[in-house]
Amino acid sequence: MDYIKSVNYQLQVVSKHRVRYIDEPFTKFINQLLNDQYTNIKTLEKIMKRKYQLTNKIPLWINDRCLLMCIQSYRLNDPFYINYFEVLYWEKNLQGVIVFFRDGYCVKLNSYTKFYGQIVKIDKILKDISW
Repeated sequence: MDYIKSVNYQLQVVSKHRVRYIDEPFTKFINQLLNDQYTNIKTLEKIMKRKYQLTNKIPLWINDRCLLMCIQSYRLNDPFYINYFEVLYWEKNLQGVIVFFRDGYCVKLNSYTKFYGQIVKIDKILKDISW
């Protein structure tokens, strides 16, 4: 999965140039992904907050192939999360940042500062993980 975004009250899940529209809430979708870990999104957020001293826009560690960085929180109207492990690189431009994915396409975001803040949080988490 490359990213998850809410569009017109439906989830848009993008993976390998394919877009799937899922008619369910973000929390339900993520809780299904977390089912194998015997946890849910609320518990995962509490653990990540406490362990990494984070206050808001908490990255969601789903598994070793999916670490979702929060562009817009699921508590707001249009949640948007990018899978960090699928990002190839990013470029800052005058309007914000362009994020390039491994699959050869890109997404434009309006705020480089917010995006880079998420990268700092992800780096903090990845330094702590023992592979």
